[in-house]
Amino acid sequence: MRIADNVVAGHVLNGITVGRQIQDARLSRNSTHSNGWIGIDLIPSGYGNGVTPNDPLDPDTGGNGLQNFPVLQSATLEGAGVRVTGTLNSTPLSDFTIELFASPECDPSGFGESELFLGSTSVSTDAGGDASFDVMLGSSAPSGWFVTATATAEPLGATSELCACVQLSGTGVASYCTAGASASGCQAALSASGVPSATAASGFALSAASVEGNKDGLFFYGSNGRQASPWGNGTSFQCVAPPVQRAGLLAGTGTSGQCDGAFSQDLNALWSAKPAKNPGAGAVVQAQLWYRDPQNPSNQTTSLSDAVEFVVAP
Repeated sequence: MRIADNVVAGHVLNGITVGRQIQDARLSRNSTHSNGWIGIDLIPSGYGNGVTPNDPLDPDTGGNGLQNFPVLQSATLEGAGVRVTGTLNSTPLSDFTIELFASPECDPSGFGESELFLGSTSVSTDAGGDASFDVMLGSSAPSGWFVTATATAEPLGATSELCACVQLSGTGVASYCTAGASASGCQAALSASGVPSATAASGFALSAASVEGNKDGLFFYGSNGRQASPWGNGTSFQCVAPPVQRAGLLAGTGTSGQCDGAFSQDLNALWSAKPAKNPGAGAVVQAQLWYRDPQNPSNQTTSLSDAVEFVVAP
């Protein structure tokens, strides 16, 4: 039995209930949220509702064999993806598929929801019934959301209840690409602080340090992926795939001929004031600094920093 790719929301009781006689209900990539009780409920042989605790080596009986759920240890934003670590204790020397989900809120029980499917990984238990995982998922979710998971016994297809939530941490800002060298040998370096948001009025600052002093510059960004396109015949690369948005010219700081220039701009404030420049919630954004460099020996009179990538929260 396979139940997959459904939105299960708004039910008075459970999202999905697996009766005590059902042993092979594969529940995959379902979006369960906003239900009265828990998202997935496996009914024990002796009957009862609610979260069924894990048991060592998983010998208990009921719906889907009361398959044990994973135990998540951490969930961290890393660039445009999510890194999740955790463990599973279940039937020894067996194979399992772990599916991972994110939701803006954790269920009041502390277990689930599963609003957004993030991805999956496979594990095999040892003779003691233990397995661990450390997986980097290509999908993402906003910082502060909650991550949960299920385990499915293979090849039978018996899926567990949703495990206890862990909160997604980190800003998800990843650095990439190489900064060009200015006429004075400066290599501008980008960083970011706060949480990028499509609706917040402020709170996410892009900053650049080690910039050629006393030269104007601007941040630019896009959501069409990474690239490394030569910027003229110098050492800079345009690392943001076009088309791009420009954040507005900023006056230079620091001393001419020194690498003490710096810039900072709150992108949330920019997007709030200029909605047409807002990439929208869920966008994977790449950003970079452009600045004037008139003494650069290349055929460009400007240089570029390294780049950062991040995901915009609601």
